[in-house]
Amino acid sequence: AIQLEADAASERIKLALDSGVVLGTWVWDIANDRVVGDDRFARTFSVSEDEAHDGMPLEKAIRSIHPDDVERLRREVMGAYEKGLYRTECRLCNGDGWQWVEASGTVEHDTAGKPVRFPGVLIDIDERKRIEQALRESNEKLRLAHSAGGVIGTWFWDLPKQKVTGDEG
Repeated sequence: AIQLEADAASERIKLALDSGVVLGTWVWDIANDRVVGDDRFARTFSVSEDEAHDGMPLEKAIRSIHPDDVERLRREVMGAYEKGLYRTECRLCNGDGWQWVEASGTVEHDTAGKPVRFPGVLIDIDERKRIEQALRESNEKLRLAHSAGGVIGTWFWDLPKQKVTGDEG
């Protein structure tokens, strides 16, 4: 029964990792500054599988991050030392350009409270970020059209609820 549960858990993890959304998993040995990643992590960070499996300094992984995101990311890592939890969005160079990812992890501490280990996962959020950008651009065009047309307000009639909502420009 225990083996069946372990096999089922392993199968669920494999399915989640193979979903295409997960771009890699890592464990950062903070004391020795070694980031070890799986094969997906290696591909995402454009390093060899051997290098990802053997581990590399954090700074090597950071080289793949968009320069505009690096300082914020460093601050958030330091904040995770205190909070224990880490979640950030950043752009990674994927060889064809920049890809948006979400990195999530947990900082583990030793008995003295010193951060020692930092496992995490990378998730592909590129499509979501493109949709968000398109929505921002669409909203800005609508705002400009309202402004240029002298529109002083908008309204919306929700037929099923028989309710009208609106705003004033």
